[in-house]
Amino acid sequence: MNAKITGELDPLNGGTHLKWRIRLEGILPRSILRLLSRITVNKVLEMSSSFENLEVLSKKQLDKTTFELNKKTTSM
Repeated sequence: MNAKITGELDPLNGGTHLKWRIRLEGILPRSILRLLSRITVNKVLEMSSSFENLEVLSKKQLDKTTFELNKKTTSM
C-alpha cells in the first residue's frame, strides 16, 4: 500500500487556508482505502490536534512579531 500526502497553502485576506489531502493506493477497494485514510488521519496522526497546535503557535509568533515591530516603531 502506498500513501500520497499533499498540502497546499492558499492566501486569504485574513490569513491562509491549508488544503490537506491523503490518498492511499493499494489492492483494497477504494471505499476501504478511504476509511483507512480517515482512521490514519484522526487516530494515528491526530491531525486535528496538530493543526490546533499549529494555529496556537502561529498566533503566538504573530503576536511576538507585531510586538517587536511596535517596539521598534515607538523607540524611534
